[in-house]
Amino acid sequence: MKIQIYLLLLIILIPLSAVAQNESCVLLNDYRVKKVWRVYSNGKVELVLHVPKEPPSGALGYGTTYPVPSPNQGYIAFTRKIDLWLLQLHTKEPFRLTQVEITNKKQYTSAQVFITGWSSDSSKILYYLGHSFTGFPGHSEPTINGTPVKYGFHIYDLGAKLTTPVPIKGQFLAWLPNGDFLLKSKDQLVRTKVTGEKLKPITYLTGDFGQIHVSKEGQWILAKLKNQIIKISTMTGDATPITPVGAWAEYQWPKFSPSAKHIAYLHRTESKIHPSGSGFIAAGFLVVDGRLIYPYTGNDEYNWIDDGTIAIISEKKGSLELTILDSTKGQKKSQHKLGIIAALEMKNQ
Repeated sequence: MKIQIYLLLLIILIPLSAVAQNESCVLLNDYRVKKVWRVYSNGKVELVLHVPKEPPSGALGYGTTYPVPSPNQGYIAFTRKIDLWLLQLHTKEPFRLTQVEITNKKQYTSAQVFITGWSSDSSKILYYLGHSFTGFPGHSEPTINGTPVKYGFHIYDLGAKLTTPVPIKGQFLAWLPNGDFLLKSKDQLVRTKVTGEKLKPITYLTGDFGQIHVSKEGQWILAKLKNQIIKISTMTGDATPITPVGAWAEYQWPKFSPSAKHIAYLHRTESKIHPSGSGFIAAGFLVVDGRLIYPYTGNDEYNWIDDGTIAIISEKKGSLELTILDSTKGQKKSQHKLGIIAALEMKNQ
């Protein structure tokens, strides 16, 4: 089959082929090459988007310059030449949502856009506008001979096509389905309205919460706290341990399945010598509902496709490999070579 390739503003879009409607799918991105694939539960894989290489940037609570798919899998937010862009997968057309690059040219103002998160209904994007190079006021070069742009957090409304600045009084963690922001403030998990009203604690627990994952309906939160993964009710604040207290970085990256009936995480069991011979890499298992189902090494990334299928992107001797896994049996459904990382990066230039 001949594959048509559309070149537009140096962004390469790959049209999607027809797939049976009963197949579940998920959009997966990889931080190493700024590409997004659509992965189906039947093992089919399609490259959807890759963005020309730009310096990676971002920080916890602020956002990233890498592509971020929407919750409904209908859009991909990405950055291009310091601006926020949107790809609508139905039309395969990209749209520029901010005008930071134009502002820079006209007013010589130093700025950079970071994608912070999507609303659960995929109608709005939260982004952070900071100074370029480092991105964050107070840790960057001063603006140059121009009127400074409005630094800080903003919400872009896709329907209204409007941007509104918003106050965020803490470290952003997630955008809850009811519209509240989930934040970390002074070692507390708190929620607040978009308008910046009083912070309300989620739970009585305190500490350095990390690696947050919120269930689709917003009733539960998975978090890493004091070397342990816990499950927190957003209604009562009660917490349930998912793992025992482990060593540093022993239990990591918990995620709910789409229905929130299943929980996966990575369990590090050892450190291995890096294939290059320089340094060490973590090794262990992907765990689902307390069962070790698949080995992992290094910087493996995983995501649920549906309640019975997980996709894993692994780095194997300088190449990216995708494995589609039956999460109930721990068996491979299919495996795909995504390409050599160096070659994929060169294609992005």
